[in-house]
Formats: sequence, structure tokens, C-alpha cells
Amino acid sequence: MPKDAILHVRIDPDDKAKAEELYANLGTSLSEAVRMFIKQSIKDNGFPFRPIASTGKGQMKAQGRLSVYAHQELRESERAAWIRSLDDKYETANR
Repeated sequence: MPKDAILHVRIDPDDKAKAEELYANLGTSLSEAVRMFIKQSIKDNGFPFRPIASTGKGQMKAQGRLSVYAHQELRESERAAWIRSLDDKYETANR
């Protein structure tokens, strides 16, 4: 199957560098690791791991937000709101 869909994700540059080094040491790439994560998520019909509390920045705030994405209609409404916000920024910039 051709790999022609593109996924853009914004992450911390230090996290990206650490992940690239980690996966290079494991004999693969960050891109391949993301593809593996997606395939395993589909197979498991959920996360391929159990999220645990973190002592780092933000701690478990993100996990609480994940419940929003369990509902397709909420993902669609958030995407629509994001697109509207981009339209608003574009219109404001071009006035």
C-alpha cells in the first residue's frame, strides 16, 4: 500500500531529537515508530500502552483532554473551530 498521506505534528525540538536518537539506536526511524504506533493503536483499538502519571511539565492534563477525542463529533467540532480561527486570523491580517 502506498504511503502518500502526510501527518504533521508539532512537538518540542528536544523531545524530537531525543526520540530520533532513541529510534536510531533501535535500528529504525522516528517516522517508522509513528507508523508502528498508529498500526498498533488500530490493532488494539486504543492506545498500545497504558498512559501513566508524569512528574514532568503539564503532568496528566493532556490525558484528561484525551477523553474529548473519544467522541468523533467532538473531534470534528474542534477541527471546525480551529479552521474558523485560522480563517479569522487570515481575514484580520488581510484587512
